[in-house]
Amino acid sequence: MELRKIKEGIFYISDTTNIGVLQAKKGFVLIDAPIDKDKAKKIIKILESNGIKPTDLILTHHHADHTGGAKYLKERFNLTVYTSAKERVFIENPILEPIYLSLGGEPFKLFLTKWIKSKEVKVDRVLEDGDFEIEGKKFRILSLPGHSIDMIGVEVDGVIFSADTFFSTKILKKYIVPYFHNPYRFVESIERLKSLP
Repeated sequence: MELRKIKEGIFYISDTTNIGVLQAKKGFVLIDAPIDKDKAKKIIKILESNGIKPTDLILTHHHADHTGGAKYLKERFNLTVYTSAKERVFIENPILEPIYLSLGGEPFKLFLTKWIKSKEVKVDRVLEDGDFEIEGKKFRILSLPGHSIDMIGVEVDGVIFSADTFFSTKILKKYIVPYFHNPYRFVESIERLKSLP
């Protein structure tokens, strides 16, 4: 786990779930959170050792490997949290994912682990497809549903953080068929990214 520079003002922390770190005029914006509090503590050490104080957090989707440590990060830095409208429902009510996977019934125990049921975190602002600004920095939100119900990507200065629109060879070998909320929408999201200039 380390901070890597993509270009001036745009970094990521490499891990199972990569964490985007974007420099704004008045602070830093994080994209996604790690799986849990322990990984969040490691992220904090990396941020602090590089003089980075985040002010905002964009969550691309509700899956626990992208939101599990969000509550801890929000409380530690008093972050403003953003996501899309439908993802917000799951992020603020993480029991819904295990219920959903249990076909609407009482969640099976295997769906109550940190890998499925995240920690709830309050979302402060809902994002929609299109341009917006945080702390004086311009971003473009890209609607990328398919892997989850309302997943978003973030484009900034020609760099796209595409969440789980793409999977590494390692993940594909391990799981063979990754999870899709809607495989047809997933393909549409890939096509959208391919069509961008």
